[in-house]
Amino acid sequence: GEMFLSLLVSCVLQVPDITHIDAHVQRSSEGFTSVFDVAEMDDGRVLLTDNRDRAIFIVDFSAPSVTPLGREGEGPKEYRSAFSILPQPHGRFLVYDTSLRRFLVVADDGTIEGTEPFNPPPLNSFSAPRGPDREGYLYLSHREVSPDGLAPDAILYKWHPEKEDLQQIGTFSNYAPGQQGTGFVPMPREDAWTVQPDGRVGKLVAEDYHWEWMDGPVSPPVDFPKIRVGEEEREAWLDEVYSRSAGGSSSFRGGASSSATRRPVDPGRFPRFVPPFKGEYLPAAPWGEVWVKVDVLSDPTLTVFDIFDGEGHHLRRVSLDGDARVVGFGSSVVYIARKDEYGLEWLERITPVP
Repeated sequence: GEMFLSLLVSCVLQVPDITHIDAHVQRSSEGFTSVFDVAEMDDGRVLLTDNRDRAIFIVDFSAPSVTPLGREGEGPKEYRSAFSILPQPHGRFLVYDTSLRRFLVVADDGTIEGTEPFNPPPLNSFSAPRGPDREGYLYLSHREVSPDGLAPDAILYKWHPEKEDLQQIGTFSNYAPGQQGTGFVPMPREDAWTVQPDGRVGKLVAEDYHWEWMDGPVSPPVDFPKIRVGEEEREAWLDEVYSRSAGGSSSFRGGASSSATRRPVDPGRFPRFVPPFKGEYLPAAPWGEVWVKVDVLSDPTLTVFDIFDGEGHHLRRVSLDGDARVVGFGSSVVYIARKDEYGLEWLERITPVP
């Protein structure tokens, strides 16, 4: 699994403008299976969802402690699954329960108040809602499934639960040529997206790594190493997919078969170059920053991020030790999920580099 990533680490030496973050960080007292979302509470504690363990936790860095919140079930203060956390006015949080299609309501003191219904938008399927923006809109993506497989583009919508107002605001994904059709997508080259607090939606285009703002400006491309996909890269990527699949923990978008049985994949379905980043939702900081994990500059021992401001301008490139990802922001901090040698993710709180 590390072979594919180790092919990329040498590229770090070709990019001189990387600042390493080696400052003291605060770390959770326990690890998690897979951190999905976090939200900072007024008292500095953190609400956290683990979508693999289907659980909600409160992380207290000062105690330090990790406390499970609520329990699994279908009762008035229970949940079946926990995904996105949607902050609300007056210190409330809505936690999206994808199994029961409703929200668990958590007060800012960490108590569960109950549940609220979620009247889903008129779509046959959609991603876990993200946001909200200042007007209360939630954002979700939807990709049509046809007899030929997944449509190449996903559609991004904004949706207001109270107004039941569904608006299509753009498309993203843009699979590389040859990546369309049935079956899982090898090394998918997909766009990423983010929502700023004021409701502006940005799309990070994978083809040449640039930001586009819906109905707004386009930022210049960012330099990144162009790693051509050959047999060695294809085999290493598939090795990692199937090794993760065998353990039931594949995290690649497009997904591999749940079976670890190796099957041939048409080389023509791979992109020409290794995608610079994973196509996914990228949280935005209250001050506008977005941290993008640069896959072609990262490996299991070092993770590289490009930091952009709220207008899509590239500010700087930083690195962190280990396998890390940004899962959210607080009022003045960045929350990182960093993986250990056993595969557990530890929540860390760091102060941004000035």
